[in-house]
Amino acid sequence: MRNVSRSLDNSQSELPDAISSLIEQRMLELLAPENPALRFSHLETEHSNVVEAAVYHLRTGGRRMRVQLCIHAGLAVGLSTENIVCLGAACELIHNASLIHDDIQDRDEYRRGKKTVWALYGQSIAICAGDLYLSAAYLSLARFERPELVGKLIQKIHERIAHVIQGQCADLALKDKLLNDIELYEQVVIAKSGALIGLPLELCLISAQMSEWLPKTAAVVEPFSIGYQILDDLNDLKEDVASDSKQRSLNAILVLEQLQGSDDPIKTARQLAREKFQQAAMSAKMLPKNVGHQFAELALYMADQV
Repeated sequence: MRNVSRSLDNSQSELPDAISSLIEQRMLELLAPENPALRFSHLETEHSNVVEAAVYHLRTGGRRMRVQLCIHAGLAVGLSTENIVCLGAACELIHNASLIHDDIQDRDEYRRGKKTVWALYGQSIAICAGDLYLSAAYLSLARFERPELVGKLIQKIHERIAHVIQGQCADLALKDKLLNDIELYEQVVIAKSGALIGLPLELCLISAQMSEWLPKTAAVVEPFSIGYQILDDLNDLKEDVASDSKQRSLNAILVLEQLQGSDDPIKTARQLAREKFQQAAMSAKMLPKNVGHQFAELALYMADQV
């Protein structure tokens, strides 16, 4: 695999799609380096090739929403292409690490229409693959062109990963419980999902030395993440109801069903999701230098999909 850094310069003339392709190449490069010293190929067997498992998961696709948010925010604040690639790869690798581990805990055998890593390679390899993703995310920052800012970036990344872990633990603790507290549901979602949805925006602001705007991002990310999760819950309602092989998942419709009794929880959930997306869009438009433009566009698009 060729070294992606050779094709980068500091020009902002790269189109978002071109930068997105560079991020894909960079992630593969970080997960499956050409350097034999980093591959330990002599230790790999048919059943222990964690690199193969990691690459398999990456190639199953996904929306790459965090990549797009990072690209557009990075361009808006004037980051170099290389720095956008570093940040975008880090955000997407962390997100996919959480998916690999989440699939193990939820016992989901399929994601994106394909076998999950644990279902195909086994639970132990999947745990290691997720760990490799996390390590690769930090390695991505090694090429960041402003070394004096790397410490702040690492601090924010750790903070958000810690929030994801707290949210995931709360989510697991609430499985199979008849929760009737929509505010608690929202708090779990903000921690579990919002932390990584907002990370690209936060890292771009830190990189542009605009950290004073970080507190304002909560008004964008928190309602967006709630709306995003409710939309996902609407699509996954049948799967989230308990079966013989899987616990009942935390789902907004099930929470509203307990809260409202005979009212229509699906209608209420749709209305709540639309309100959250619209709130996020309004807040995103108030951020400086058009840095929240992609968030606003995405929120309005999502509102139309509810």
